[in-house]
Amino acid sequence: MKRWGVVAGVIVALNLPWSVTSVGAKMENRARLPEATLLTGYSPLNVTVTTGEKTFKLERSGVSSYLYPSMSVDGSAIGVVLQSAIGPLEAKHFVLATYSMKEQQWTEYQNSEPWVGAAAISPDGAKLAFISSKSEGIPSQFKILDLRTEKVTTVGPTLNQSFGPSISWSPNGRRIAFDEDTERSVDGKAIPPLRAIYVLDVATETVSKIADGTAPSWSPSGEWLAFYDYQPGRDDVMKGWYADNANRVSVIHPDGSGHNVLVTFNHDESLTVPPVWSPDSKSILVNKSHDYDKGTMDIYLLDITTQQLTKKFGNVPPVYAWAAAK
Repeated sequence: MKRWGVVAGVIVALNLPWSVTSVGAKMENRARLPEATLLTGYSPLNVTVTTGEKTFKLERSGVSSYLYPSMSVDGSAIGVVLQSAIGPLEAKHFVLATYSMKEQQWTEYQNSEPWVGAAAISPDGAKLAFISSKSEGIPSQFKILDLRTEKVTTVGPTLNQSFGPSISWSPNGRRIAFDEDTERSVDGKAIPPLRAIYVLDVATETVSKIADGTAPSWSPSGEWLAFYDYQPGRDDVMKGWYADNANRVSVIHPDGSGHNVLVTFNHDESLTVPPVWSPDSKSILVNKSHDYDKGTMDIYLLDITTQQLTKKFGNVPPVYAWAAAK
């Protein structure tokens, strides 16, 4: 692995591509909530952490890896997949990396070999689950990197596609929820697939499908998985139209019971950034696209009990995680 350090808030002058700075809240149009730590920005080039009126900006030169960062439950560690700072950028060598908020230090793990897909740091910040594949078109596999020993373990069966799914750990770190393409056909002819939600038991390596949908997100309480699913009745086989965009926010128990649709957006909208749970599991932040070209979002707060949807922020970078402020 490779580390870069920051001492007393000042970047060590080693000509390195990483940096972290604290800037005033008014300088950045970022989502922020009272008594909350939010992980936001554009991964990995412009990731920030907002806590109260403070914004900690983490920067990296290079190219975007199109991946969502993740954060430990206490907000102390951030995990991402990114293009390595070691070697030429044109080599497109992707690695796992973590950032310690306490030590203000990035660490790259050169032996991880993730494919271009999601990765998720465990709630306790001790492990990273990710997708690995030798190249595009070759089936993927789940792997878990122990951040202390740097040992990589393969778990579960191979996946149906080389591009990695969304990944979310259970609060106790024993299970992982993810989404994967599910093939469909009509009269023996293939039609566009839909993604489905699965739960992987890490110890037994067994996988169970619990719903059709995408972008699962495990509640801190462990009771629910929030995800996006498909409004029914939009397939028109005769005209060749198929419901391939997820426009509803739903919750379901990890065993597949209790499926409940909380809110439905317009039929032509597609929700992609996984739902973001509040630390008390009572509400969710939903990222809805505002400007597709700029990648900005309108952020809504959704109350799980009342199903009330309130717009909190407009035209801001996406939010990926929410922890209680220290």
